[in-house]
Amino acid sequence: MLLGLLAALMGPGGAHADEAPPESTETITVGDVTGFRADGAVYRLTAGQAEARVSFVSDETFRIELAPDGKFTDPTGDDIVLPQGEPPRTRWKELGDRYELSTG
Repeated sequence: MLLGLLAALMGPGGAHADEAPPESTETITVGDVTGFRADGAVYRLTAGQAEARVSFVSDETFRIELAPDGKFTDPTGDDIVLPQGEPPRTRWKELGDRYELSTG
């Protein structure tokens, strides 16, 4: 399984829907998935030392974060993201070549 995330997600500020895609079609990956953990509505996938964290905020909204070195930081604290209430009920399935994460 390959945890392939575009370089735009790794840079400061992340990707924005209103921005044009980069000219390059080169894809940068962090490698094969080497670990998976589920903790309620938060899922962690590792690829070597890199880690991706998927957090479900509501039935329709999730956050995905990537820490290339496996260490997540929160330099803004609570200044940007306000509390969203209880996270939704989630479930996951391993489908051989991928993990399926969903709400409901």
